[in-house]
Amino acid sequence: MGDSDRPRVVFFGSSSPFSRAAVESLCGISEIAAVVVPSVRLGWRTWRGWRGFRKGNAALVRLARARGIPVLEVAPGEQEGLARRLRARGDVDLFAVAAFPRRLTARLLQIPRLGGLNLHPSLLPAHRGATPLFWSYFGNDDETGVTVHVVDAELDTGGIVVQERVPLPRGTPLASLRAELAARGAALLAQSVAAVHQGRAQPRPQDEGHATSEPAAHLDTRWRQALRDWPAERLWHFLCGVGDEIGALTRHGAPLAHGRALAYSAGTHDRAPGEIDDVASGWRVYCIDGHVDVARRS
Repeated sequence: MGDSDRPRVVFFGSSSPFSRAAVESLCGISEIAAVVVPSVRLGWRTWRGWRGFRKGNAALVRLARARGIPVLEVAPGEQEGLARRLRARGDVDLFAVAAFPRRLTARLLQIPRLGGLNLHPSLLPAHRGATPLFWSYFGNDDETGVTVHVVDAELDTGGIVVQERVPLPRGTPLASLRAELAARGAALLAQSVAAVHQGRAQPRPQDEGHATSEPAAHLDTRWRQALRDWPAERLWHFLCGVGDEIGALTRHGAPLAHGRALAYSAGTHDRAPGEIDDVASGWRVYCIDGHVDVARRS
């Protein structure tokens, strides 16, 4: 068990910037007994987007080893074995989670005496699920944020410990937003771990009447059809955000290799919404009220 000042924590994460920032913050206020990463034997290569997962766990593993923290890898269906390994390492006060792509089992959650906390990049209960920032752009949200909540048996449903709202200006690149939220969220997670350890935390239930849950963006791509009905400014904002990381557009029924949006223009034209032309800068996508120019994928 951690001493009165420094809780003993097991951290679950990946090579997401959220995970790396969280470990850095937690090192300042806790003893990290182990960093747990998902096995990459099955990989995240089934989809070329969300580059943080494509890179595997190398960045987080390097960070943990530089800090002298043991690293444990867990594959799907191996959480029982992980539970045995963690118990063998001694008592644990808390689990801390940031961008770990698998739900923790009830048996695993019995290990820490104070339970677990998860850092989620949305204003819960909005955008529960694996790719909340994608859905923030898709939903045309004017703000987003970070939430630290209690880990329970369901997905992103536990009581909210602390939450911070962040504006989402039009045309913000996803990489910039992710970096800001990772820094803010890491600080909140460390504060929350300290508060729970000291008995000061007072989690509040999530409002189920305002809850939204979405699948991982690559698992259900019916959202692509909605892009044809959007005005140019909204498509520009969406593709400024996620265009570098996700193949959102299709041409002649096939995915289009594109980057982020460059510019948009409102005005009338005689093209069907969703049609795409080659232009010098990349691609021109026609919308219901104008067009959006999009870079080719570099």
